[in-house]
Amino acid sequence: MKEFLFPQSVSVVGASPGPKSIGVQFYRGVSQLPEAPELVAATPADAAPRVVDEAGQAGAKAAIVVSGGFAEVGRRDLEEGLVKSARRHG
Repeated sequence: MKEFLFPQSVSVVGASPGPKSIGVQFYRGVSQLPEAPELVAATPADAAPRVVDEAGQAGAKAAIVVSGGFAEVGRRDLEEGLVKSARRHG
């Protein structure tokens, strides 16, 4: 639980550079980071299964998906893919 409550490093996937993001480094994906983050926050839903899988492969210890658009809108396949990715990496 400490990775969720007190992570040493966080990667937010789905963010993009903009005028208010001065001083923040952007990467194309979790696999491009110089080291694995402890926590990955992912959005949007259609990318979440891939992002969680990529984060797990990189060594991230925890992930949070902040998104709608899964089974509640008929995309059970995305929800099942997300669960499989999470279980594959523990």
